[in-house]
Order: sequence, then structure tokens, then C-alpha cells
Amino acid sequence: MSLWIHALTVSAMAAATAAGAAGPLGADWRIAGEGQWTRSGHAPEMIRQARTDGATTALAEHLDGAGPVWRCLVEPGPSTPHAGFWFAASPDLGRGWLVTLGGNPGTGGMSLRAADGAVLWQDRFAPWTYYTPYLVEAVAAPGKVRVQLFSWNRETLLAQSDWIDAPGADPAAPDNRLGLYTENGVARFYHWERAAEPLSPIVPDSPTKMRLASDDSGEWIIVGPGDWKWTSPERTAIRQGAKIERSTAINTALAGRDGLWQCRVTVGPDTGGSGMTILTNEALDQGFIVWLGGTFGAGGLMVYRLPHENLWSSPQDKWHYNTEYLLEGCVKDGTVSARLLAADGTTVIAASPEFPLTDEEKARDGFVGFQTWKGTARFWGFSAQTEAQAAPAPEPPAPDAALGAGWRVTGGDWRWADAEHSAVDQTAADGVATALALEARGTRHRFQARVVPGEGAQSVALVFQASPELDQGFVCGLGKGAYLRTLAGRTLWEKADIPWQPGQAYTIEANVITDRVHARILDAAGNVIATSGDCYVSDTNNTREGVLGFRTENGAARFSHWSVTPLE
Repeated sequence: MSLWIHALTVSAMAAATAAGAAGPLGADWRIAGEGQWTRSGHAPEMIRQARTDGATTALAEHLDGAGPVWRCLVEPGPSTPHAGFWFAASPDLGRGWLVTLGGNPGTGGMSLRAADGAVLWQDRFAPWTYYTPYLVEAVAAPGKVRVQLFSWNRETLLAQSDWIDAPGADPAAPDNRLGLYTENGVARFYHWERAAEPLSPIVPDSPTKMRLASDDSGEWIIVGPGDWKWTSPERTAIRQGAKIERSTAINTALAGRDGLWQCRVTVGPDTGGSGMTILTNEALDQGFIVWLGGTFGAGGLMVYRLPHENLWSSPQDKWHYNTEYLLEGCVKDGTVSARLLAADGTTVIAASPEFPLTDEEKARDGFVGFQTWKGTARFWGFSAQTEAQAAPAPEPPAPDAALGAGWRVTGGDWRWADAEHSAVDQTAADGVATALALEARGTRHRFQARVVPGEGAQSVALVFQASPELDQGFVCGLGKGAYLRTLAGRTLWEKADIPWQPGQAYTIEANVITDRVHARILDAAGNVIATSGDCYVSDTNNTREGVLGFRTENGAARFSHWSVTPLE
């Protein structure tokens, strides 16, 4: 049964149920459609729908809580096309919105539909798997709605829509209902409720926004499962982050015939191989692939004619994990060739001979794509014709004469506070001053330090997971309250009502965890005076190593007891 037909018929079905017996779920529920609904009384309370054909809804007549948020743990069964819930719905479902998991078998998917069945939003690559509960949340405001998906722990954001126009939406409507829903499949539901606040605001780097493709309308085509995402909201680099057999991302906007095709690539640890396809199609059965393969982590450059013909392989030990390279595929004068260059864009590591194209290949256009095998990789700098000469790297801050070669400073007047080199003073009263401890490094680690602000200091802070050039990383500190920001200036969290005093010691602690950062500030007695909660950031921070540092603004401070320790 289609969704719009279900919406049109649900009123009569619900009325018939209400007129008769209380039904399998009790007097507070009405059933629409031919479902097999049951309810368990043990904790956690669970409602299950077991019928595998047709659409059915269990409509809650009364729901504890109030507010503009509806949420529920949804656990789809195997082969269930759609499972979710209606929200902000009228008793006859003539008004309401339906959020469901499903729509992309083998991968997941999530969608939002109006009462007439019109698809208002979808993320075809929202990740979920059957027999696993996921927290689905819907938010309504006058005339608009939005939805989001979390893992079962209510913390990890997996998908998120923006606000969507929804005429008639009114979170304060007295007849608003929630209705559990399945379509042609089995599902379990837990912890259905209304709430006053959503679990996450709309964020600029949500997984949906960062996903390379969330529907079929864009220029990217994903072949295979994979987890392809942009690495930042600026959308300059992509990463495949799933440990899977093989996955390909094809860019239909990068198309043509003859040309110099390039990309930069970093292969993740334990990955079998990765590369760039040229002159290919959506079926990946034509064109070529410039491939880093062979020995895991110490392999060679290869050239394949798709789908399976190996044209050439270089000697091994030409590429290594976590190292930037420039891949190049050249199609000209009826031939194809490939090169592997170092990050400087000029040093040639390996180069193939030229191989003749067939007459059919000479006459055929194709797309550029990126592929991984048994692991992860990051790609950027891709274009139809790009400059082989890489831009010069920015100059890092100079070594500080007072602190030594293991430190980099910008601004301020930095000095050791004692002969044991256990504390650092910044004494300049004006400007922004930063000092980086280059040997205090980590990725998914805990960065922490103790700071004593000087009289009149405007802000004191811990810099963490920072690049030596200060173009990547984070800063957490005390200023007008407490704050957590990226070094690029984006505020991740702030709390204004945090009193702090000059001359008092504070410990700033920051944790870099998978896809998130979390910070807290403690007073001298060890009491937590501010905590950020989890702030979602680009997944490139999962593997990027950075250093610890200190920062002051318009004032002096002393820093001590710094450390970088692995998270358990």
C-alpha cells in the first residue's frame, strides 16, 4: 500500500478500531491498517509490529510530555522498506508528517514525507542496520519541520535535515498525535515521547551536509556501500571512511576525453589500495584506474583497464600510509599513462609507459572517480586539468629563542617560569599570543593544561590538536565566560555565565574523540565549572595529529602541568 493511499484510508480504519475493543495496545492506541501490533510490559517497554505486508500505524491518543519535539527509538527488521513515526499529526492523519528509516536497501536511508505522500526531504545514505535501534527525532515549529537521526546512545548524530516548509505545522495544536508506522515489514519501537528541546541544533557540518551524496540529484554517484563525506563545510576534500571491501565515488561533473587528470590522495592505515578512475562510467566497466595497490602500506603504482585488465605495475615500496601523493592520469594522442608524484608535485616516484587506446576508447567520453579497497582514503585537488606544481606550504611560526627549538610562538613575550622548565609565562599585556609545544602531540587524545590568568587578561586558553601553521585545530578557554572554537574561528560552544578570577588556577581539559571534541574547565579544587558536551566536527580529526599549545589575549598568564594522553 502506498503512503498516500494509507493516509487517505487511515481515518476510517482508526475510527473503526476506536469504536470497537481497546485493541492489542490498550485504550490509548488506535490501529490503522492490517498490522500485528503487540506490546511488552517489561522494561524497557516495547511495541512490535510483526506483519510483513501492507502499511500500518499505531496512533497514540495520549503521550506523556509536551513541547515541539517528538522522538522514538526505531528498530527495523530485516528487509523492512520503511519504519518510523508520524508526528504533529491530526487524529485522522489528514495533517501530519511521516519520518522513516529506509529507502536504500543495503545502505539505509531516511526520509520525511507529508500526509499526501510527497517526499519533502531524504538522505539516501543515512547509515543504519536492522536489529539495531536508532533514535529518530522530529521537531516542529509554526509552518516548518525538521528531522534528525542519532545512534541509540542519543549522542552520535547520523543524519539531519534543515528546516522544511510545512504549512499547517503547529507544535501547540491540541490534537497533535504521534503514530508508530511500518510498511511491508517488521519493526520494534521504544521510548516514544515528546520533549521540550531537540538533542542537537542544526549544525553546519552535520553528517548529511558532509555526505558526498544524500540523494540522486547531485553530481556524485556512489557505487558500493562506503562512507563518502566531505572533510569540511568548505567541500574541498573527500574521504571514504568505512572499512569495507570496495567503494567508488564518481563525479559526473568531471567528464571528458583527452586531458590531464589529477588528484591528491592520502591512504589510511591498513588499507589495501586506493586510486582515481578516468574515462569511466556508472557501471565501472569501461575506462581506466590509476591505482596505489600491491603490498599493503608499501605497494606500487598500477594502471588497470576496467574492469579487470592489469596493464602495468611499478616496483613495490613506492607509497605508504598517511602520506600525501599526487596521482596523475594522462589521456592524449590516443594513449593513456599514469604517474605518482610526491606532495611537492614535481618529484616523480613512479611513471608508467604510454598504452594505446582502442578505437572505441578514443571516441568515448567518461567520468573521473575515486576508489578504495579494504579501507579508507582521502582525496582532494581533483579537477579536469590542474597545475602539477603544488602551492608552496605556508611558513610555520618561527622557533622561540627563549623556550627553545621544540616550541613555536606567534606574538607575546614567552619565558620559562622556572629552571625546571615546568611552567611557561606569557607577560605581554597587549595582543594575541600563542605558543605551541611541538613535542606534545596527539590525535584522539586528551589535551590538558593548568593556567593562572594574570590581572587584566582578556582571555586565556588551551590550544589543542593544532597544526604548526595554526590553520587546523581547536582552542578552549576563559574569556567572556567559557568557549570552545576552531582555530579558524567557528564557535562550537560557549557559556557566558562562568565567573573566573585572575590569580586563580584553572585546568582546561579537551578530548578529541571519534567525529567529536569535548572540553571542560575545572577550578583549583577539581570542581567542574563548565563542560561543553560533545561538539561534532569533521571526521578528518579522527586521524590528524596535532600539537598542544597555549594562547592569551590582551594579558599575561602562566601555564603548567600540560600533557597529552591517549583516551582509553
